[in-house]
Amino acid sequence: MVKGMITIATQQEAVARAESVRVSSAATRGSGRGATATRAAATALVSAWAFFPHPMIQKRISVPWAMINDGGRILAVSEPSYRLLVVDDEPLALNLAKRVFETESDIALHAATSAVRALEMAMIHDIDLVITDQRMPEMTGLQFLARVREVRPRALRVLLTAFPDTSVALKAINEGLLYRFILKPWEPEDMRVTVRRALETKRLADEHDRTR
Repeated sequence: MVKGMITIATQQEAVARAESVRVSSAATRGSGRGATATRAAATALVSAWAFFPHPMIQKRISVPWAMINDGGRILAVSEPSYRLLVVDDEPLALNLAKRVFETESDIALHAATSAVRALEMAMIHDIDLVITDQRMPEMTGLQFLARVREVRPRALRVLLTAFPDTSVALKAINEGLLYRFILKPWEPEDMRVTVRRALETKRLADEHDRTR
């Protein structure tokens, strides 16, 4: 998490928590402890990550410290610019992905250990980029991505594979199913760079389509 960045669940919660910080600050301002109280309250929220059981209300909104520090008032609340869906039946792999992208305040990360669950997420959320493992119990990664393309045709798709034979992945790229593939085990920085390049590619494509 970026220092001074508060991750919370909804805009309403952002306002409520900011108001709580403001009240705590006002109550102690006379004793010279106002700034300390404000920072302490905000710091307690820095590592907060709200997950809800239903995907309809799962949302990340990042509020910079400056919005709280100005008299305890929220000046603006912005939603993430991109939505990333990562699918892997290995929880450790998903935890690593969360650590890689938890500092990227403009990316909302959706994670699933099941292809079926991930498809449900893709139908609910306007996903920009999907990253999936090739080897999963319900269906292969390529089969999953083919179904994602039907639901979110504009989302870019990346395949994770541990198999040294990449001919299948290359064929999928040539057929337009994949943006690219990544060999496992992957390095965090390589993953971050790949995601950033993919999101920039999608942003440019969306801009081009809007101006046509």
